[in-house]
Order: sequence, then structure tokens, then C-alpha cells
Amino acid sequence: MAPDNQSPPEAVIFEPDQSLKDKLGPNISFGQIVPPETIHQAEKIIIDSRQVMLNEINIEIARIDRAVSALRPGQYETTALKRIGDCALAIVPKAGMCDYLLAARLAKILHEICEHEDIGKAHINPHTLAIFACLVEGIKTTVEHNITGDGGAIGATILDELSKLTSGHDFS
Repeated sequence: MAPDNQSPPEAVIFEPDQSLKDKLGPNISFGQIVPPETIHQAEKIIIDSRQVMLNEINIEIARIDRAVSALRPGQYETTALKRIGDCALAIVPKAGMCDYLLAARLAKILHEICEHEDIGKAHINPHTLAIFACLVEGIKTTVEHNITGDGGAIGATILDELSKLTSGHDFS
């Protein structure tokens, strides 16, 4: 991410390269260039990789769930917060690749809250625990019920509840 005083670089979009299509001619199909067996092998690799990522997501969710469940009001837990934040951050790209965009967003929010300096300096309070519980439950529900994309009405409800819990707090 670019520092606050710098703009991110502009994306450059290139025109599609039609040179291969021009060389092969208009009557050649993709299936003639890439055999169906190769496509099926690639699909299997993608499906297997997705399953590996789902297993890794579930392991991270279980770690977060255990760590959050062990937190108690009044504790000062920088180590636990770091562990929760690290696990949440590990979920973000994997959830995104599996199209669990809501889970990725919730995990990113959880990570950002754990990294927020005011949270790290303060004792855990019941309100913070409620925010963590909402985030963890949202991530778990999204993955367990295969809620892809932004989660539609369920995603809106979870984000609305989270917004109510975090109103008045600056976690940015």
C-alpha cells in the first residue's frame, strides 16, 4: 500500500494481442490448440487447490476462534491480539481466491482492529469482545454456508451489525 502522501500507481490496460489468432486463422478453435485433457487436468488442479485453501481457511478460523474465546474482559493481551490478527490476515487472500469476498472483508477488518494501536494498548473490554465475536461468527458462517461474493442480504446484515458495534470507534 502506498504511503498516505503518495498516490497509488495508475493501472495500465493494454489492447488484446490478436497476433496468435491472426496467425492461426479464423477457423481454429481453442479446443484445437489446447486439448480437452489439458483443460480437465487444469480444472482438477484448480479444484484441488481450492480444497487445500478451504482447509487452510478452516484451520485459521479455528485458531482465531480459540484465541478469541480465551480472551477475558480486563486482560491486556498483545500476544493474543497479534495471533488473532495474523490468522485473520492469512485468511484474506485465500478467502478472496475462493470467492468468499465477505469472509475476506471481515477477516481484513478483524486484522485491522487487532493492529490498531488503541486496541493493543488497552485492556480488553466486553465491547471489543462483542466486535471480535461478530467478526469471527461472520467469517465462520460465510465459509460454513458457502456464501460467496459479498454475501447478499446476509452480508449486508452482518456488516450492518458490525457497523452498529463499531460506531463511535476509529479503527481505521
